[in-house]
Amino acid sequence: IKGTAEGIVIDISDIDSDIAELKEKLENKKFFSGSVDFLLKKKDKEHYSKLREIIEQHGHILYLVKSEEEMKESMEENITTCENGEQTIVVKKTMRSGQKVEFDGNIVVIGDVNSGAEIFATGDVYIFGKARGVVHAGTNGDNTREIVSLGLEVTQMKIGSVFATSDGLKKSGKTAERAYIGA
Repeated sequence: IKGTAEGIVIDISDIDSDIAELKEKLENKKFFSGSVDFLLKKKDKEHYSKLREIIEQHGHILYLVKSEEEMKESMEENITTCENGEQTIVVKKTMRSGQKVEFDGNIVVIGDVNSGAEIFATGDVYIFGKARGVVHAGTNGDNTREIVSLGLEVTQMKIGSVFATSDGLKKSGKTAERAYIGA
């Protein structure tokens, strides 16, 4: 068991002793106060249901996560090249605090970009969800780029060399919002 910015990572070496250790720590209310996210590496997915049951009994959540290499490989599978030669990557997940995507091209996120998550694209950024983290389009200084989201509640946003923060208002989420630099 190892703490990270994203949650508590469980790395299985001996399932029986690891479960005993996990139960002991979960029963100690001082060890994990409040709701905690637990992360299980994909290589240990056969133990997911057993661990999830134990973790949920104590009011916490277990997520199955990919390793850095698996994340890189799956992201590379989601890259397409447009007619104009620009590349676009599609990220099919909600971005959690501490997660970061940098790409030389456009980024499309199908999910939210939560506070503490970061998106950096040389091209445009399209978020099919709420944008609450840091979003930067045109990282190469291109002020003609845009950011589109179903809610721009960003911590900070940058297009090319122009920087802005959220106005602090909660949005309805019923229409997309677009940030761009007018001529």
